[in-house]
Amino acid sequence: MTFRLSRCKKTGMLDNQNSLPIAASAAGSKALAGSLSRLLREPLVHFLLIGAAVFGLYGFVAPPAAPAGSEIVMTAADARRLKAQFRATWNRDPTATEFDGLLENLIREEIFYREAKLFGLDQNDQVIRLRLRQKAEYLLSQPAALPAPTEAQLRAHYELTQAKYAAPSAISFEQVFLGEPSQEDISRVRIALEAGADTSALGKATLLPGKMPRSSQAGVDSTFGKGFFALISAAPAGEWSGPVKSAYGQHMIRVTELARSEALSFESVRELVELDWRSIEGDKAREAAYQAMKARYRIDVSQIDRPSSPK
Repeated sequence: MTFRLSRCKKTGMLDNQNSLPIAASAAGSKALAGSLSRLLREPLVHFLLIGAAVFGLYGFVAPPAAPAGSEIVMTAADARRLKAQFRATWNRDPTATEFDGLLENLIREEIFYREAKLFGLDQNDQVIRLRLRQKAEYLLSQPAALPAPTEAQLRAHYELTQAKYAAPSAISFEQVFLGEPSQEDISRVRIALEAGADTSALGKATLLPGKMPRSSQAGVDSTFGKGFFALISAAPAGEWSGPVKSAYGQHMIRVTELARSEALSFESVRELVELDWRSIEGDKAREAAYQAMKARYRIDVSQIDRPSSPK
């Protein structure tokens, strides 16, 4: 019994001795975890981690370094252009400080332009492609690039497009708005008009003008609705007639003047004829240039899956 008791005591002592390092280790781990937790909650640590991530990302996507000896040279022509642009806006020359700002902005623009090209941002950009196409087409269709037309060419063009240069028809008239009247209302207003009654006392209230001075077809139709000009142009001049239907209802109308369309002489519209000729010839020249450029390419559309035509 004595031996067993002594052994148990020894065993207990050994267990206590072994448990001390384990407890110390657990306490240390707990303290370390607490320290790390507090550290990770620090704003400065967050800032450093974000900075490291941004720096790493830039290193991954950054464009290749510019070739050795790369430089941006601002010339006297650039300075003159900057001053001219400022002068056109403000009607005076820029001060030294203002000019320095303009110059720095131009340098910034050039740097971002070059960096964007290093990234390849100019490739497959629909906006850039469209802008380049527009500039090329504009240069190809400039009227200045066309030979001056002969008198015979201009006269021939005038004969073909004479309707463009005709003085437009115009009409003056009075109207009384009836809305959607009954036959009795129409008869009553017609009798009153023929008797010389004051038009402002007849019909229904409306914001439409009671009198239209000399107006073109576009002016009349924009006020009363499409087709109204044609309807009242067929009415007899100098007397009340109707009703004539507009976009708003029925009207009694009296035409006071009607000027029919008539062609203008070649001499009076020669400048307009030449502008029109140059515009048309410019379009032809642009299309011819495009077809010539297209002929230099071999165009393969065999991989294009065209939609089926509707039946």
